[in-house]
Amino acid sequence: MNIKLWFFLLAPHGTRQRTTTVIRNKRRRIKQLHFNLLDFIVDKKKQKDVSTRKKLLTSSQSHSAPNSRRIRKRKKTCSRLRKRIILNRKLKSEAKEKLVEDDLVQQIAKLEIGNQPPTAFVHSRRFRSYCDNTTSPKLLDLTEKLLREIFRFQARAYDKNQIKGRAHRRYVCGFKECLRQLSINKVKLMIIATDCEPCSIPGGLDEVLNDIKAKCLETKVPWVFSLERKKLGYILFKRAAVSCVGILSYDGAQGVFHELMECSETEKLRYRETMQLN
Repeated sequence: MNIKLWFFLLAPHGTRQRTTTVIRNKRRRIKQLHFNLLDFIVDKKKQKDVSTRKKLLTSSQSHSAPNSRRIRKRKKTCSRLRKRIILNRKLKSEAKEKLVEDDLVQQIAKLEIGNQPPTAFVHSRRFRSYCDNTTSPKLLDLTEKLLREIFRFQARAYDKNQIKGRAHRRYVCGFKECLRQLSINKVKLMIIATDCEPCSIPGGLDEVLNDIKAKCLETKVPWVFSLERKKLGYILFKRAAVSCVGILSYDGAQGVFHELMECSETEKLRYRETMQLN
């Protein structure tokens, strides 16, 4: 170590002065560097006062603050039709339990098979007895095409102007809305799913379907039984299954609409022929 640097370190704090060191580079040229050891001492930075954000209140914390309010989840309300469907399911489950307890399941099944009309093989759980037209791939494709076109037109109108889009709707979903639009003669076509849940209690789905048919006959509105509930909901981007769709305007898809009407007429004739043969 350099003697000058050694004396500098041993000297008291007040008597320290600048020192010089000699450094030789690669070309053997001597350079003198002046430095002070006090320059290498770094002061600690003062921490700035950071304004902390107020914590959001949760349901587990107290709500004693004057402006804090507890966010409560909105309870889902069941409609009358939904309540009757749930009641019908409950009655069916109770009836099945009684049959199992009495050990008469096989005998009653034989009686039911014997009492059924010979046309029972035409109808099933996916194609119920209220349908009056058969389903073909062409009919299913035309209904899907028509629904997609009408959905596209309504979505485009809604994107342009929300108020006008809501005022001039192209279609409605559900029995309640369809019955409401049928009563004011706004529906041009009714598309009903083929696999609606059976509900024979008063005010159930069977009565609602009969009411829709009667109102369609009064107002001379055509109807088509096509697609299943899940498929209708999938086409219209609905989370839940859709039982029926009422088309209020088919402007822009007249060709598909007329093709669907022709196909539905042929399918109705085919259904009548199969019923007569059976």
